[in-house]
Amino acid sequence: MRRRLRPAYTDADMVEVYPQAYDHTRWPDHIDRVQRTIEFAARVFPVAESVADLSCGDRAIPESLARRWSARCTLGDFVPGCEYTGRVESTITQIPPVDVYICSETIEHIDDPDALLVAIRAKAQRLILSTPCDETITNPEHYWRWGVADLADMFSDTGWQPVAFEFLDNPDLDVRYQLWACR
Repeated sequence: MRRRLRPAYTDADMVEVYPQAYDHTRWPDHIDRVQRTIEFAARVFPVAESVADLSCGDRAIPESLARRWSARCTLGDFVPGCEYTGRVESTITQIPPVDVYICSETIEHIDDPDALLVAIRAKAQRLILSTPCDETITNPEHYWRWGVADLADMFSDTGWQPVAFEFLDNPDLDVRYQLWACR
């Protein structure tokens, strides 16, 4: 069941919650999820001319896919060197239209995830999205907890049609991730 976990953080809170830039190589489970997300996206969408990720962290997913697809890559986040800097809810309105938008382990960090999915729909033809599924651990970064049916409803309500789905399991952690491809 979809459940709100905490109120949204202020910009000052964000600095404390995210004290350093994201580096997926710090955790073995993140390395695995990043690689499996790349493989899933390339399998479901074998061709794309452009890809965007405005919460790209260390850029591993969008840059790898851009190389595979020989695609234009639009990057954004709070990290230096990104074309768009700031909250994804604001920067999404600034980017040009793209073929594929990557939303990897981001939506659970967003105050209004439905509004973000609508905004991405206005900019992208296709979507790759991953998020925890029925998360049982307490993560101080996450605003939301949800299951597969909740995400399916959110996609339907925001103009997306799922075309592929799989679970990303990690036996070492009590967290299961859901990985979606939508048109």
